[in-house]
Amino acid sequence: MASLFQVDKVQYLCSCGHWESLCRLYFCRHCSVLRCRECVTHEVDSMYCPSCLENMPSGEARVKKNRCGTCFECPVCSMTLAVRATSVLPPGMAKAAGESSAASSSEVSTAGGATPTKAYYLLCNSCRWSTRDAGIPDQNAPTAGWPVHDNHNEKN
Repeated sequence: MASLFQVDKVQYLCSCGHWESLCRLYFCRHCSVLRCRECVTHEVDSMYCPSCLENMPSGEARVKKNRCGTCFECPVCSMTLAVRATSVLPPGMAKAAGESSAASSSEVSTAGGATPTKAYYLLCNSCRWSTRDAGIPDQNAPTAGWPVHDNHNEKN
């Protein structure tokens, strides 16, 4: 009599003629036969971003229309866009800095009580296209929601 750990005692015939234990066989739902690992092709079904290699479930990929939330493609050369940061003076500070050209930037930032803030934009390292060229406003956070416009020619 076979026990639980003696899986090789009872063997089944594969469609290719090999004898294998049941724990080493696969059931093909298309042709309704048992197959061994020499008869099947293993495919991993997962969705991931080819740029950042972030894995996402298929349901989430369907909702996001197979797009990564953090990677963007250059509209000119199709390379991945990089996030760049720049310092921006607040509107009142920019006027004060322009009027007092003799004052250094550290004196201007401490005199008004406000410090420069960071603004983020997307830049292509290949063709040097940026979101500023397209008139897209800078974001306050590097992972902020960049505007994604719907394609009117896309089929639903």
